[in-house]
Amino acid sequence: MQYISFFIKGNRVYVKGYLNSYSSNNKIQSFITINDIADNYDDITNGRKAPHIRYDPDGVMVWNGKRCEKEEPTEKEYLEMKELLEEFK
Repeated sequence: MQYISFFIKGNRVYVKGYLNSYSSNNKIQSFITINDIADNYDDITNGRKAPHIRYDPDGVMVWNGKRCEKEEPTEKEYLEMKELLEEFK
């Protein structure tokens, strides 16, 4: 038996996945395909409450399923931000 990666996190680790198996030389090999791992049972059963942050393949951040596209400020917004930041120079 060979272990490629072995992780320990506290005393309890909850894994969500599904069991796979295949037959080779009249022996059944079983393994688990992991979908999620957490240290809180409620996160696994009810879904996570915290925001999910990831990046699309084109490099745009996705926060809770919404793309965070870059928007250029208008001239009025730019001057307002510049005025607000003036005291920190």
